[in-house]
Amino acid sequence: MINKIKNIIFLITSFALLFLISKHYFSENYRNFTHESRANYLLSLNNNKDYLPILENDTSDIVIYKNDLNEFNNKKKRFWEKLISNYGQ
Repeated sequence: MINKIKNIIFLITSFALLFLISKHYFSENYRNFTHESRANYLLSLNNNKDYLPILENDTSDIVIYKNDLNEFNNKKKRFWEKLISNYGQ
């Protein structure tokens, strides 16, 4: 009997909470607040972009290209590579 009462109270509380949250989320005040907040953010972003510093390009010759193909071809074969190469013969 006590478990049934607990379950009923839990369900009523859950549905009430779900109802109140959805009522707040879909209300007109919340929508207006959201649109106003996004508009303010966009305005502040547009106002502050003029004050951003322009950085100098310092990325020339950053990448060092190496020709490791000869080193890769001349490496010592591993045991499993020998097994695979002997498999087809």
